[in-house]
Amino acid sequence: MMMSERPKVTIGVPAYNGERHIGQAIESLLNQDFPDFELILSDNGSSDGTGKICLDYQQKDKRIKYYRYERNVGLIRNFNRVFEMSSGQYFMWASCDDTWEKDYISSCMEVLEGDPSVVLCYSATNLVNDDGSLIRQYDDKFLVDHDSGSQRYLNLIWGLDLCNCLHGLIRSSALSCTRLMQDNVGASDCVLLAELALKGKFIQLQKPMFNRKRLQRIETLEQRHARLESMCSPHILNKGISLPFCNMIKAHVDVIKHSSLDMSEKNDLIPETYRCMEARYKQQIQFEVQRAVKLIIMGLFQQCWGKPTESRNSSPGHKAVEQAYICDLLASMNYALFLLPHYPGLHYARAVLLIELGRLEEARLALSQEMERHPDIAAARTLFQRLDTYLRERRANG
Repeated sequence: MMMSERPKVTIGVPAYNGERHIGQAIESLLNQDFPDFELILSDNGSSDGTGKICLDYQQKDKRIKYYRYERNVGLIRNFNRVFEMSSGQYFMWASCDDTWEKDYISSCMEVLEGDPSVVLCYSATNLVNDDGSLIRQYDDKFLVDHDSGSQRYLNLIWGLDLCNCLHGLIRSSALSCTRLMQDNVGASDCVLLAELALKGKFIQLQKPMFNRKRLQRIETLEQRHARLESMCSPHILNKGISLPFCNMIKAHVDVIKHSSLDMSEKNDLIPETYRCMEARYKQQIQFEVQRAVKLIIMGLFQQCWGKPTESRNSSPGHKAVEQAYICDLLASMNYALFLLPHYPGLHYARAVLLIELGRLEEARLALSQEMERHPDIAAARTLFQRLDTYLRERRANG
């Protein structure tokens, strides 16, 4: 296959234990009627036959480049890696479970080449069973083709459900100006799409050319929270606490703050973002804050990286990393307090973290605020009295 020195398109496939379907996905991509592309396969330390399948295809087609992490580095890092290694003018993320009709890339390319205001083009989606049989055509409930960046952003955050458009063809120049997927942020793909929507239009082709496998998933909040955690890098994973939905809201606001919109538009979009997120994710936010408060007060935030409290590593290097972890957790809890200012126990939990960091005067203030708002939390009053006594004695002793 003859190809230009710099391919027009890069297709990135972040793979993990995908031996069941990855061959079918690769075949679907190699059969595209637009041939000028490179196909980057990044294996996230698979323990099945994914690597062998990829290597076999690499031997057959020079457009394929295969890379492998020896251990799992998390979905987010692997997802970003395939773009970071890309060289094409356009980029497309492809799952190792899905398939595409042969004219998918060429059809999207025609739109992008014809209109520089478009940053992403994708087709309508067929949701299919594990065996490839059709479930239904999916109806996206938003339009991101408005001339106004603010309106595109609002249409997206209010209407986005399945992120099918993330698997469209994207201008690499636009994608390189984003933060890509972010660790420890729930629905990081939604945040990335919001950032792209501020940069240009999305166009959906009405012909369904993307076949997405859709497993029926019924989850509890606990299971959904665990699934979001599993996407993070291992250094973030822990058996203690994360607040992915609170972090997701903050990430959306950061996207607005760092955009090229004028200040008046930013001032309008930020409160609308909070209104949207509260309406759509209030239950998840309250769940993770309740869970975080409970675990912090119990001291289980110290179980980061799966290390139980009783076997904590006391080496200087580990202590420094643990302090950084607690600082990040405190920042998330501060943001949770901003979102839910009257939530019982939040100030108390913050005080526990501040004590761990040696910021005792701040911890005392947090406890006094907790007692003022929620005088029925006896544990906060007890901790305040102990801390107040300690601080007075320390001041007396110089």
